[in-house]
Parts: sequence; structure tokens; C-alpha cells
Amino acid sequence: MKKTDYTKILIFISLLVLVLTGCARGMAHEAEFTSSYGNNEIENENIYVSFAQGIYKGCNRETGEFYFYRLGSGEEVTLLFDGTTTINDKYGQPMSIEMLRPSDIINIAYSAELQKAGAIVITPEVLTISNISKYTVDESGQSIVVGDETFFFDANAVLFSNGFELTPNQLISKDVITINTIDRKVYSLIVDDGHGYLQLTNEDSLIGGWIEIGNQVISQVMSDMMITVPEGTYNVRLTNTGIEEYREVTIRRNEVTSLDLGDIVSSVPEKGIVSFSITPQNAVAYLDGSYIDHTMKMKIPVGVHEITVSASGYSTVTQYFEVTGINQNVEVDLENETTISTVSGNAVNKNLYATVTIESPIDAEVYEDNIYKGITPSSYQKTPGTHTITLHKNGYVTVSYTIYVEDDGLDQSFSFPELVPERSDVTYDANGNPINNTNTVSGNNINNGNGGNNTVSGNTISGNTISGNSVPTSPPSPTAEP
Repeated sequence: MKKTDYTKILIFISLLVLVLTGCARGMAHEAEFTSSYGNNEIENENIYVSFAQGIYKGCNRETGEFYFYRLGSGEEVTLLFDGTTTINDKYGQPMSIEMLRPSDIINIAYSAELQKAGAIVITPEVLTISNISKYTVDESGQSIVVGDETFFFDANAVLFSNGFELTPNQLISKDVITINTIDRKVYSLIVDDGHGYLQLTNEDSLIGGWIEIGNQVISQVMSDMMITVPEGTYNVRLTNTGIEEYREVTIRRNEVTSLDLGDIVSSVPEKGIVSFSITPQNAVAYLDGSYIDHTMKMKIPVGVHEITVSASGYSTVTQYFEVTGINQNVEVDLENETTISTVSGNAVNKNLYATVTIESPIDAEVYEDNIYKGITPSSYQKTPGTHTITLHKNGYVTVSYTIYVEDDGLDQSFSFPELVPERSDVTYDANGNPINNTNTVSGNNINNGNGGNNTVSGNTISGNTISGNSVPTSPPSPTAEP
């Protein structure tokens, strides 16, 4: 008999023992209980003979329902529960259903006829690694590296954050997470500490200066910024020539906090704010001999300056302008140059100025690494490497994605799911469970390779807390369908 078959049998027997004996450390069934069929007869026969293993999603106390995804298939299942349902942690200690967290992997003994659970136990063989702040998700979203250990996402892995479900590329480096694994395969993940956003308004006097948000973010201030910040309360330090100001802000998960800087005034106008309107948009610009991002407003010292603009297929232009200390716009329009042909008569068409295009969702503000890039669909100059893309639209939940931009000289496009409308009627408990409601975003399948054996030495992996036992066994397949 296979090892997985032994595992299924042992788990199933342990659940039956809990139900039959009615003994689970003070919170079990009574040996006899009122019939689940709704009459007053006494049930002497165990009816909870079906078994399932799944990823806990949440519950609704008002309807007496709880929800989980079957391990292996990803099928979403709804079962009933009540005061006769026993709930235990992996060590056999009793617990309430409110103590379960979305992402917990559970074993369930239930009645297929009544669609009701008799016993729920957190799966003993799961290895839980919590408080993970240093990790890397690979570009394909198929694996995650924690310290020196590599884990592989199951094809139906579920990722939770504050009652919503995520895809791996929605994790950013500032998030603190917990993963639940069996044999190096990640079946579920929950974000323990997520991120929100700080938006600066009326920031003209600070442009070109610096903002420090606790010890989390240090950035030069640019126009129309939206800064990704771990949730929490921070002291903010703002500096520029002749300016040093302090503020306090509280960042909440997935919410945008606005910081109005309109009361900060520079005493002497030593610089002016200049914006550029350059055609074509993918042109390269140099100000006084130094490369600039011409899509951004800049704070430039008062006086005369030189700007040189070039683009493939256009004539290079150099012109001068004067900064007077007030807001102004500089326009530069390039003219097409004659197409250069090869000996064979074919035109040379090498893309020296590749762009990134964010195509969807439509009409959302795009920020790359906190810097405003435009309204979708939006194109801007390509910078190879890993970047955080933030999408914001009034009335919708702001989201971020991690993208990988290739260094290949080719244009690259990205499309993301539609934004989710904000809901003022949804609240969550400390574990991220919706209170008196259910609110989920459809999960996404993750394709991946196979994981290996699970071997962990000691009690920590690079500062990340590990709980539970590492048991070299594959998760059992469901033995019954409800």
C-alpha cells in the first residue's frame, strides 16, 4: 500500500475517533445528541463518514456555513456547522471556528447527506512558516524562496490578504507573509502585514527635496507621487532647501492616505517647477548635459538652461529656456528625418527607445516604483529590472503588482485584472475573516513544477518562525464528494 494511502487512512480514523468518542478536550460532541435531521430523536449512529481535506476560506455565523477549497482540485465547497461540530488544532487542542484563519489547511469529517461537518481538525502534517519578511517569488509565480529553501506553489494554491484572494505577482517586497506547505509544496499563503499607499498633494514646494517615512522609505519628492508603504503609523520627515517639516501618518492595508503639503511654503524662490511636452513621447531628453525623465515635473534652479532631445527616426533638437521661479511648460516637437536604407533597399528599423505599456484596466492611474506614469493605457520609457506597478482609480481598491522588465530593447506590454469596487459595508476581524458577510475575489490557478522532499533543520529559517512538524507525505486525495 502506498504511503499516501496510509496517511489518508490514519487521518480518516483520527477524525472518526473524534466523532465517535465525542471526546475532544472539552469541546467535543456528547455521546448522544439531538438528531441533525431536525427532530427530537436521539442519534446513536455516527453519520459523519465522509472525509475532505481543504484550505479554509471563512465562515458565516448567521447562516451556520463555512467555506473551503478542496486540496488538489481547488473546488470551492460550502458545509454547515453548529455547536455539535468539534474543532481542534493539529495538537488536538479545542478551538472555536473564529480561531481558524483563511489559509489554514483542515481535515473535515462530514455528512454528505446533510452537508454538515461533524469534526474539523487542522491538518497535522502541514509545515507552517510564519513572519516571513525576506523572500523572493520567481518571475513565473511558480515558486518562492525563503532563506535558502525553495518551495513550489501548488497549481491551486490560494493566497489571502484581508479577506481578498491574490495572485503571486500581487505580493510585493514590503509584505510579511505566512505559508502552509506539505513536502515543499505551498498550498496556501496569507499576508500578515500588507501595504497601503501615501499620496502627496500640493507638494510643489517640496519637489526636488526628500521624504523619509519612518525607516521604511527614503525618496526624492516628485510630482504626483503615490508611495507604497507597509501598513502602520509613521513619522514623516520632509526636507528641501530652507524646509524641514514633520508629519505623522497612518497607513492602512490597500487604502490610500493623502498627505496635504499645501501649508509648506519655500521662503525664497530659488527654483521653478518645469514640465515638458515633448513629441514623440519616447524621445530621450538631456538637461544641461544630464539625462532627465521628461515625463515628470522638475524643480530647476532659476536661470537659462539647455535641453537636447533626440529620438530614432527624428532630427535631434537643442533649444534654450529660462526658469523664472514660477510654474512653466517647455514644448519640444521633433521633426521626422529621412529614413536610412540599407544596400538592399530595406529600411533600418531598430527600436533604440523601447517602452513599457500598461494596457488595462482602462482609465486607472499608473505608478511605477511610486512615480506617476499616466492613465491606462499608458506607455513610458522602459527600464529593465524588477518594478512595482500600482494601479489607482477613485471608488476602487488600489492594488500593486510586481513586474519583470526584460533588457531586450523590445517594447513590452502588461495587462492586469479589472479593479475591485470599494465596499464600505465589509469589515474584517483580526484574522482577516469577513464579519457577517463573505467577500472574495475569484482566485487564480498557478501553474508550477513539482516540489521535492520537505527537510527543515532547526526551528528557524533565516529569522522566519516555523511551527508544526515536517512529515514527508503527500496530501491525501479526497475519498468522498459531498
